[in-house]
Amino acid sequence: MKLISKGILLVTILGLPVQYARRPAVSYNGFLSVVSADALPQASSPWPKSRANARNTGRGSGTGANGKLKWKRSVHFGFAFDPVLTNNGNICIGYGNNSLAILDAVGGAPDPRFIPDKNPDAPVHGFGSVTVGPDGTLYVGSVDAKFFALDGQTGSEKWAFYSKYSELFTSAVIGADGTVYVGARDWEVYALDGKTGKKKWGFRTGDRVEAGPALGPDGVVYAGSIDNNMYALNGQTGKEKWHYQAADVIYSSPALGDDGTLYFACKDGHVYAFDSRNGKRKWTFKANGKVLTSPAVGLDQTVYIGSEDHKLYALNGRTGRKKWTFSAGSYVYSSPSIASDGTVYVGCYDHNLYAIDGKTGQLRWTFKTGGSISTSPAIGADGTIYFTADDGYLYAVQ
Repeated sequence: MKLISKGILLVTILGLPVQYARRPAVSYNGFLSVVSADALPQASSPWPKSRANARNTGRGSGTGANGKLKWKRSVHFGFAFDPVLTNNGNICIGYGNNSLAILDAVGGAPDPRFIPDKNPDAPVHGFGSVTVGPDGTLYVGSVDAKFFALDGQTGSEKWAFYSKYSELFTSAVIGADGTVYVGARDWEVYALDGKTGKKKWGFRTGDRVEAGPALGPDGVVYAGSIDNNMYALNGQTGKEKWHYQAADVIYSSPALGDDGTLYFACKDGHVYAFDSRNGKRKWTFKANGKVLTSPAVGLDQTVYIGSEDHKLYALNGRTGRKKWTFSAGSYVYSSPSIASDGTVYVGCYDHNLYAIDGKTGQLRWTFKTGGSISTSPAIGADGTIYFTADDGYLYAVQ
């Protein structure tokens, strides 16, 4: 355990060098991405942020989990956000009580049961969802209107950005030039210099931004707001390219498919598909209950999303037609995650983690916890599934 500046507690680990994945040009329906030499920066982590990657597809490289408990660890730190994996595969979770825990993926050590700072004069941070940068830097927002860049090896603060007011809780996304994009409850989407934390631009929406943005290979930022609008922003300037007003508030992080289709949902149960280039709507689908989760997009463009109607839906990403539904035991507030073999993992308010065949919708296995599951699972390189439940435990299931 290492005490770092401003009362933040961090269990530290060793980081590894990063990689910038070299890829060919990316084409979206004949549209050539401007990022043709180098794609978006890639951490060597198998799951560096909530929803797995910059496009928020929820797809991981690991596979092979069979529903057996590997280990579980008590994490009674208050509300926990989606777990992510550091560049050497360890687990990092932000909590609502000045704590940022990093746990060994092999056995869950070091024990996270440390005591947060009890000094009444210490700043109250309350961390949100973490994003791991290409060099191992940990980017995370806080309840006291700050956004931090922390050294992934030492836990020391590199910089802190101060917004006007309110929380910075959404999961950040990192551009090809290192720019960090993050949404905030002060109604803004921010672009920050990844090295210094200096604000490059801010785009003001009509209300709070509750979910993390997505970033296309062409540098366009997509962010939803509870003003009912989905925005497409120029990543260099912050200027609006297009927006769409949905039927209800948007708590969903958008996901960008391999063909450039943008998917997102709104609270009243509508799921939308748009051409990301021009904001033209392709299709809509209506669930039978509220949708407060984010979509995952498979390699075959199947879109998976859960609803308060106790169902997980699989939709044809090109047409919006329903392929199958899976009936869970209660509300599905967990956003699904997809393994490389197509298995879909999703948590449920009935205390179960479900493993579902992505092609057929057939149940493969369930894992029962002692509390409801609303966080999105992270998938390790070896296929281990990491998630938290409201019983106060972090689980590793393989």
